[in-house]
Amino acid sequence: MATKTKYVHKAFTLQHEGEKHKFAVGEVLPEKFHDHWYAKAHSSDQPVPTDAGAAEELMAELEGKAQELKAQADKLTEREKATEAREADLAKRAEALDAREAALTEREKAAEAKQQSGKQQK
Repeated sequence: MATKTKYVHKAFTLQHEGEKHKFAVGEVLPEKFHDHWYAKAHSSDQPVPTDAGAAEELMAELEGKAQELKAQADKLTEREKATEAREADLAKRAEALDAREAALTEREKAAEAKQQSGKQQK
């Protein structure tokens, strides 16, 4: 089974079995380092673009992704504002419900007191 070629996308030095191995951007990573955690963090299956056209293409792709992220951030901000408004509305409703329950309790107490005073007069 042939393994995929790994390309260094960020220059790094690897200390492996007492030896230092230096890797430059765009270099093909030797197969014996493919599974090393540090080499994995600095390499990928995609070759590093070397010409200006590819770099411009990547920059355009990054700009597009940045715009997508900004749009998602704006949506999240709108949702947060809507959630805050709903929470404020729910808090007002809870206060109104508490006030109604307190008023009902007072009416019940008044009715009970009136009923008790009516029984005592008989």
